[in-house]
Amino acid sequence: MKKTVIVTDWAGVLAGAMSPVIVFALSCLKKHLGVVLTKDELKEKMVIFRQFPFRVALKMVFSQADERLINACADEFDANLIAVVGPKVETIAGVKGTLQSLNVLDKIESLKVIISSAAPLKLVEWWAHKEGLMPYITEICCIEGGDKQQHLREIRENYPGWEIIFISDEPGEMNLGKMNPDDISIGVALPGQEEKYFDSGADKVIYSFQEILEIDIGAT
Repeated sequence: MKKTVIVTDWAGVLAGAMSPVIVFALSCLKKHLGVVLTKDELKEKMVIFRQFPFRVALKMVFSQADERLINACADEFDANLIAVVGPKVETIAGVKGTLQSLNVLDKIESLKVIISSAAPLKLVEWWAHKEGLMPYITEICCIEGGDKQQHLREIRENYPGWEIIFISDEPGEMNLGKMNPDDISIGVALPGQEEKYFDSGADKVIYSFQEILEIDIGAT
């Protein structure tokens, strides 16, 4: 029997979420540290914030800042994340039905769905519970457990011999899903942007998560 793990990004694939997270984080930075970032500065620093939890990343990026201010900024972010960002998270159309269909497919062959995200765990879990999706998700891996590369490494260790299909809307992440030659990377692209994903190592390109149901899982 074929065994497959679908590892999917969260923001941009399952939900529209990272923009409100970033806006809230920037407001905390301005309030507690007096920091206002330009778009270029934000892009540069987001590399670190995608690799480490907010509090840890703050201390790395603003190492010269007063630790009390760093902690106050992180405390507000942690305490108010759900209240401020939660109502702004929008589940992408078709996601619940797709997860339900994949769950039915698991009755025919071994199939697991794991979320891998740079978002805070409590936000993704809150969303999954609110949307009634927990029965269809095997595991949620977030920034507290490392970056996506670490997630995929651990998933590979936990599911030896299983096929891994990695799905992301970030072209630069297509290479993350290539730990084994038989693993598959799928990009979720906007029309006209397909080549960016193929150039970065994607095996396939789709335009929404629900199109995963149209793919012959297991075929490259």
